[in-house]
Amino acid sequence: MKIAKNEIRRATATTTTATTATTTITATTTLLLLPLLPLLLLLPLLLLPLLSLLLLL
Repeated sequence: MKIAKNEIRRATATTTTATTATTTITATTTLLLLPLLPLLLLLPLLLLPLLSLLLLL
């Protein structure tokens, strides 16, 4: 019975570590991508005039 408890404890610790790592990676990725978000939103607006110019030619 004691061995089983230790196994459960170890499995729980591993799961917690994996969850923490995933959360950290997700948070870091989000923080890195946040500054790029406005650029991604502005990109179509910048491309529209170029497309209309090409159509006029």
